[in-house]
Amino acid sequence: MPSSFKAVQIAENCWWVGAIAWDLRDFHGYLTDRGSTFNAYLILDEKVTLIDTVKREFSEELLARIASVIEPAKIDYIVSLHS
Repeated sequence: MPSSFKAVQIAENCWWVGAIAWDLRDFHGYLTDRGSTFNAYLILDEKVTLIDTVKREFSEELLARIASVIEPAKIDYIVSLHS
């Protein structure tokens, strides 16, 4: 996985591990001229929780960001806020 993808710590034990889609121009009917983000968060507590994921084409980016903080296999829970 590319090592250039690093998680961004946004609070103690909380990391942004999502992806940026710079070329995205239509996000669910909303026109964008600067792309959009797929926000996913990694919470490190008694149990490790991943909140949301990304589109399939950004999965390696997501896994690389998670791996910059913790081994992905150590995730206990995945919470999906979108269907």
